[in-house]
Amino acid sequence: FEIGINMRNKSENWHNRSYEMKFKNSKEFLFLSSDKLYVRFNKNAKIIDTFYKNHMNNQRCMVVKFELESKNIKVRIFREKGAPIKRKYNYKNDNLNLAALSLNMLLKENKNLELYAGFPWFLEMWGRDLGWALPAMIDLKWYSESKRLLENILNVSKDNVPNFLNPPDYFSADATPLIIIALKYYVDATKDFEFIQKYKKKIETFLNWYRNHRDENGFFKNDMENFYDRNRGSTWMDTLHRPKAVEVQALWLKALKDMKKMNIDVDKDMKLIENSFEKYWNGNYYIDNFEDRNSITPNMLVPVILGVSKHSKDVLKIVEEKLSTPYGILTLPKDDPKFSFNKYHQGQIWSLTTGWMAIAEFMYGTKGKYYLDILCKSQKKCLPGVGETFNDMGNILGCKIQAWGSAMIIRAMKEFENKI
Repeated sequence: FEIGINMRNKSENWHNRSYEMKFKNSKEFLFLSSDKLYVRFNKNAKIIDTFYKNHMNNQRCMVVKFELESKNIKVRIFREKGAPIKRKYNYKNDNLNLAALSLNMLLKENKNLELYAGFPWFLEMWGRDLGWALPAMIDLKWYSESKRLLENILNVSKDNVPNFLNPPDYFSADATPLIIIALKYYVDATKDFEFIQKYKKKIETFLNWYRNHRDENGFFKNDMENFYDRNRGSTWMDTLHRPKAVEVQALWLKALKDMKKMNIDVDKDMKLIENSFEKYWNGNYYIDNFEDRNSITPNMLVPVILGVSKHSKDVLKIVEEKLSTPYGILTLPKDDPKFSFNKYHQGQIWSLTTGWMAIAEFMYGTKGKYYLDILCKSQKKCLPGVGETFNDMGNILGCKIQAWGSAMIIRAMKEFENKI
């Protein structure tokens, strides 16, 4: 087991500080830094070796390598004299800072700035994941980074926004409307109206792509026979075939509304899909897609959080009844014959879906804080970060750090502020 120690002042980016090891007794040992701070390990730790190493961003650390005589180890920070350093826990700031730190860790400078979708398995930028994460970065006022990410994804886009970049793969039904929505969110926050003008022709290209792949109701025909010849789905549930998925239609409806505010002529397009959207409502919940009309899924939360649903409270009620667990929101109810925690999109809990529920509850319900707490607790399982998927014990099953999971904490915090 190894722990890296890097004590520095807030203003320091790099230092050449050395650490002195002092033994308090035969079991405990201390590391003394030059600014009179101590790190103390408890008696369950048996030292093996110490050495210096450059970690992330070339930070110089002292690495302590040791054996554990039990499963538990305590690490405490002391000043030269007195009690351990303590500070008051701040629910909003502490959790917001951890989520922001996680997103920052996933920002990478390659040829252009990229936001990796997750660690350790999605070390590249995905259009869909970026679309869900960008509003959180804008909430953090990371305007420069947000603009660069938007420019990067828009510059490589053709008829539509790519699913991922290396190499570009354009098989995504939802990346394009998500990026349109994120672009409008950025401009609303920054008043950078020139950015719209710079990419207006590109947005109009996206609009034509939508028009070429919609049906008579205005519904985007994702995963239909002639959409693309692929063996995977084009939605975030890419292990499933979900023709005309409900959240895709909600995203396009919201994107069209945003395009209208950008002075793009979409009145007929918007009215067509808006008037048709109620076809997804079966009287109790939004059906997931037109091939599977019976499955109850968290995708019905997307029209709620986008503000295009007429049934927000009804949606919250059925999601609470059928999909809610102490560790977040399931992708299928446990009484569905297809349900299994071994199935990526047909059982497992997702930080994304739990985030949707937290946001929706802050907007229209009373349990937003409950679901936000679940997300905040989950990021402590792998500091800093929020895992991708979980089982019914709250154990992480997917990526240890997922960009949109951390983004959901930040977005839910924003709605929490709006609520109070």
